[in-house]
Amino acid sequence: MSRRAESLLPEQFGPLQGVRILSTGTIVAQPFAAALAAEMGAEVIQIERPRFGDVTRGTGVVTKVKDGLRFNPLWLQDRRNTFHTTLDFTSREGREVFLRLIAGVDIWMESSKAGTFTEWDLDDATVLAANPAIVITHVSGYGQTGHPDYLNRASYDPIGQAFGGTMAITGSADPEPPMTARPLAADYTTSQMCLWSSLAAYIHAQSTGKGQVIDLAQYEAVHKVMSGSMVEYFETEIVPERRGNQSGRSQPFGTYHAKDGWVAIAALGTVFDRVCRVLGMDTTAAYRLEARSNPESIPGIEFDAIL
Repeated sequence: MSRRAESLLPEQFGPLQGVRILSTGTIVAQPFAAALAAEMGAEVIQIERPRFGDVTRGTGVVTKVKDGLRFNPLWLQDRRNTFHTTLDFTSREGREVFLRLIAGVDIWMESSKAGTFTEWDLDDATVLAANPAIVITHVSGYGQTGHPDYLNRASYDPIGQAFGGTMAITGSADPEPPMTARPLAADYTTSQMCLWSSLAAYIHAQSTGKGQVIDLAQYEAVHKVMSGSMVEYFETEIVPERRGNQSGRSQPFGTYHAKDGWVAIAALGTVFDRVCRVLGMDTTAAYRLEARSNPESIPGIEFDAIL
């Protein structure tokens, strides 16, 4: 590395110092994972498309225009601490430069539809040949293998939430429509899965010298955090219902309208007994247990009405 290039690098810090990550994705799910690593000291190189740049730069509210490029708050937050350059994967020269970069990094993260890089003659075998110890993390909506009708589809946050299942249990009861969890819950959940799985594979590569390939589907990342809803369904055959901010398993666990606005209350365990005392509910332990653990029981309905 030249002296000029070294002068651009910040002082090393954090537990990931010395780790170099190449990031070629767009929007949120994969690039935010790389940015999180950068905050822990990793050196992250973000590749953007020539002429167009990262589409996230000009999405939403534009807060800054500099040298013909537009920026928005999302891009400023989720791309901080990363180096940026452009590369044309459709050209032979661009692919050669990419493989030279691959030879010097520990992790390559990307987000695209299945088979995109194979079409550019940059399949996993080619990348691993350039760096046998590299970790390759593919992020896509539906994975790299599976039903062809889905593999070629793009996926964004609301699609991930819908296909992953969380939208089906988010929002008010029918006939109100299902709702997404904001902001961009599917994207940011996928980011967390992307980062920790990449780091786990990196630890493996450091001890064995062998790289790994990770296939992360957004809908699977979303499905992972459904809080036992699917297990509950298969055990009870009861379809979970949307309940707004209320919980079907315990209470108080939601939002309530007070004189000066809305208030969020969550009181589990012994905290529930204290809420009962504040409300002046001098009840038996059995009544309190029923009201707390079964919101649809008579004690549960009475408690919610009092609160």
